[in-house]
Amino acid sequence: MAMFVGGKAGLEEGLPRLADLFRRLDIDPDYFFTLDAAQQVPDFLREQTLDGRWFGSHGVRHVPAHYSLESPSWQERMIDDATAGLAGLAGAKPRLFRAPNFSVSPVILQALDALGYEADSSVLPGRLKRRHFLRVVDHRGAPREPYHPNARDVRKVGSLRLWEVPVTENPHSPGGPIGLGFVHALGTERALHAVRDSSGSVISILCHTWEAIDLARVYSGLPAWLTTTCNRNLEPFRKFLVSLQSEYEFGSLREVVGNLSTGGGRL
Repeated sequence: MAMFVGGKAGLEEGLPRLADLFRRLDIDPDYFFTLDAAQQVPDFLREQTLDGRWFGSHGVRHVPAHYSLESPSWQERMIDDATAGLAGLAGAKPRLFRAPNFSVSPVILQALDALGYEADSSVLPGRLKRRHFLRVVDHRGAPREPYHPNARDVRKVGSLRLWEVPVTENPHSPGGPIGLGFVHALGTERALHAVRDSSGSVISILCHTWEAIDLARVYSGLPAWLTTTCNRNLEPFRKFLVSLQSEYEFGSLREVVGNLSTGGGRL
C-alpha cells in the first residue's frame, strides 16, 4: 500500500479487526512492524512482548520499495535504526524480520545475525521481480524448508546462526504468497486448495492491515488488482482459518524455531 497511498486507515481499522479475529479463534500470529507503524500503535506493540512472545521488524518504513537495492551501509543503518527504535518502544528487541516486498539481501541477513535475531522470513521461493532489465528480487531455487542461510546468497544453505523460515509460495499464483488478499480475491475454497497444494512443512499465511479495510472506499483511483484484495468483511477469511484449524496445527515462529533447535533442524 505504501507505493500507492498514504494514511493510517489500515492501522486504525484493519489491525483491530484482524487482532480480534485471531483472538476469537485462539490463533497466536506473528506481527511484523515497520518502525513508523509501531510509533502509531505502541501499546499494541508492547502487548506482543507479553509472556515471552516474539515480534518482528519490518524495517523503518515500507519505502524504498526494495531495501536490497540500497547501498550496504544504508541497509546496515536501516537494520540498526529499526531494531533500536522498536526495542525502545516495546521494551524488548525484535527477534524476527521480514523485508518489505521480500527484498532481503546478504547484507541484511548478516546484520540480523550479528544483532541476535532468531529468524528471518523474507525469502519467497519462486519469486522473481524485475525492474526493467534488473532483477530486484530473485528467490528461484531457494529451499522450501527452514534453513540456516548462506552469508553471501540468501537462496542457499549456509552457516549463519539465524534461521530462514521461507514464506510459502502460492501454487495457484506462482511467486506470490498465500494470504488474506488471495482469500478476498478468489475465495475461501480456492485459498484452501492453494494451502493443500503447497510445498513445505511450515505454511505461512500473510495478512496486511490494509487488506482488512475497504481500500477503494478510503482511497480513490487505485488499481483494481489492489482493491479486490482488500475488504473489511473478514467472514470468508474466518471460514478459511477455521477450516485450516481442522487440518493443521497453528503455531508461532517462536515455536517453529524452538522445534527446529531441539529437533536438530527438523520439525
